[in-house]
Amino acid sequence: MLYCLFYGTRAEKGIEVFRACQVEALKEQSRTRATVKVKHKQAATGQGEIFQSLDEMGPDEQLVDLGLEHEAATRTILERTPAQPDAILYYQLWQQVLARNIVRKVDVNKIAAKLRTEGRLLIPDWEKGKHVPEGRYRLQRPKK
Repeated sequence: MLYCLFYGTRAEKGIEVFRACQVEALKEQSRTRATVKVKHKQAATGQGEIFQSLDEMGPDEQLVDLGLEHEAATRTILERTPAQPDAILYYQLWQQVLARNIVRKVDVNKIAAKLRTEGRLLIPDWEKGKHVPEGRYRLQRPKK
């Protein structure tokens, strides 16, 4: 790790901004490491890279870790959402997910919408034409 991020706020927007910055920093760090790795190899061997793009080189460990964080965020959403008839407000839930997982709020929005589409999450306040949940929406897991 080449950096240290720190945040201190009582505003709900704080964790949202922090995670967005953290994810972008991890992506940039990954790109930089790949570039340095290619340049180092070229300098050491005198041979160019056969790949035209760094994206073609296999998955970077940090980007794979971000994929695992999305899976963990999905589990956190399902674990933190009570079963019917109880509910949690979305603005409370997304903050808990961001506090536990390295994901952005936009990622949590997409995960929640997907879980709703799959029937694994109920959002009774969902309005027609919405693509992602709003903070005031109640979320529930279906009864088993």
